[in-house]
Amino acid sequence: MMQLYNNEYENGVSKQMSLINESGTKMPLYFTHQNFYIKMNNYLKTYKTTNGTYPSTEDYRKKALEVLATL
Repeated sequence: MMQLYNNEYENGVSKQMSLINESGTKMPLYFTHQNFYIKMNNYLKTYKTTNGTYPSTEDYRKKALEVLATL
């Protein structure tokens, strides 16, 4: 399970299971999530404007996989 802030340690060593580490530094996966949400929100806005409705679950899933492949 991914966490926003680090609170997972093993023998005093961070397990790096966070989006923001204990010193406040945003980890690379933080930016992956950020870029995914930006691109998918833009997709939803464009789709809704063009089609008057939101995409089906299947169309959203296909687009999400395309976007993830580019990140």
